Amino acid sequence: MREVIEETTQGALGAVAVGVANLWPRAWPDEGAAEQLTARVAWLAEGQQRWELVAVGTAFEIGGVCWRVEAIDKPADGLGRVTFVRE
Repeated sequence: MREVIEETTQGALGAVAVGVANLWPRAWPDEGAAEQLTARVAWLAEGQQRWELVAVGTAFEIGGVCWRVEAIDKPADGLGRVTFVRE
């Protein structure tokens, strides 16, 4: 299953509402000094807000389901989007 959530909007991964904040390039620890697009992903779990800073390949659990970031796209003239794949 694939889900796409646009930048600065709320979508859903499974039955859980998920927000994607601004996308920005930053150095990612696993890739040395190379910059890549990242996004902050936030959701409510057990009454508490949770968040992850993600890049392509990042896997994390939401509502007991593992999701992986397949792509982060940021056009020059509009909102970007994050594509998630259910593992």
